[in-house]
Amino acid sequence: MDRGITDGVIQAVMIALFAAAAMMWDAFQMRIPNWLNVTGAAAGLIYHLFESKLEGLVYAASGMAGLLAAALLLYVMGAIGAGDVKWFAALGAMAGLIFSIHVLLTSILVAGLLGLILAVSGKRRLKQQFPFMYAVFPAVWMTYFILYGQGGA
Repeated sequence: MDRGITDGVIQAVMIALFAAAAMMWDAFQMRIPNWLNVTGAAAGLIYHLFESKLEGLVYAASGMAGLLAAALLLYVMGAIGAGDVKWFAALGAMAGLIFSIHVLLTSILVAGLLGLILAVSGKRRLKQQFPFMYAVFPAVWMTYFILYGQGGA
């Protein structure tokens, strides 16, 4: 099944709102609340269930499980927080495995670039953290335009 974020406007809006809400919460509170992640995961599962019945539910559940596993590896290494792990699992339910893995990998690259900029500018010490959603939010948009924008897949 070749499904992607461009399947529908509802899915794209759902993902955009979910990313924006997490970014704002993480920016001001340095955490992503469980209610937001549970709501996002449920929305993704329900959307795909109604969109494609059992096949859609399997699609969403596999995206959620795959991103949970990938993000857990980063959490164990101390690279991201538990809220970020749950957020990526919910994104997997909403957007599927392929898109969400691209977002995760792009987020790592953006976070590295942000960290380098902050270190070189003297704004932050090397061990100081910043909300990972500062990298994830632009990574969602970058991934969308790279995969589905003009000339994309």
